[in-house]
Amino acid sequence: MKKLPLYAIAHARSGDKGDGSNVGVLAYDDAGYAILREWLSPERVKAHFSGIVRGKVERFEMPNLRALNFLLHDSLGGGGSASLKTDAQGKTHAMAALADRIIEQGRSVYFVPTYQLVQDLLAAKRDLELPRALRKLDRFDVLILDDLGYLKQRANEAEVLFTLIAERYERRSIIITSNMVFSQWEEIFQSPMATAAAIDRIVHHSVIAEFDVSSYRTEAAQEKAAADQKPAASRRRAKK
Repeated sequence: MKKLPLYAIAHARSGDKGDGSNVGVLAYDDAGYAILREWLSPERVKAHFSGIVRGKVERFEMPNLRALNFLLHDSLGGGGSASLKTDAQGKTHAMAALADRIIEQGRSVYFVPTYQLVQDLLAAKRDLELPRALRKLDRFDVLILDDLGYLKQRANEAEVLFTLIAERYERRSIIITSNMVFSQWEEIFQSPMATAAAIDRIVHHSVIAEFDVSSYRTEAAQEKAAADQKPAASRRRAKK
């Protein structure tokens, strides 16, 4: 059976409401819509977004638009405003695009916020299931850890994070996004020795992409402030 990338037959839009998100997939023609109805099931969508979806996935058909709308319950970690990441330079979006390209090449990818995976591994360690949890992650050719250092790590969290990095070293690929430079990583791994060992494993065989650009949020705020000041200045001149 010939594989067909989704973008060849449809485009998509997404949004959020409360603690849920929705993904609408719109086919370009009737033939594409027939393929979507047959193959794009709630189970497949939930599997694709397994790193973020904790609840059920519902599918709604809109044949007049040749579209399927999927409602992803419990997928935003407390709500849209609560789950926004510090991605001022677009690192997360860039890695999501890279993940799509890797999948198109037939590789498996697991994209997950670092804090979420660390908590899952802690729970596995508590239940004496950490080796099994690490073996399950071996099923993925590429593991993408988003926002390393976004939340400060406790000692037990740093330990399972280091164990994960050491287990994948020279066996499976790992991609990490972070706003912290290497000199700050001791705040993550809690000790100079563990920090040096983690960095040594990560940078060996690696490609480092530095997003040396200004924050688009800061630029937007500055533009808005400048725009707000112009009417005020005009009013002052008018009073004179």
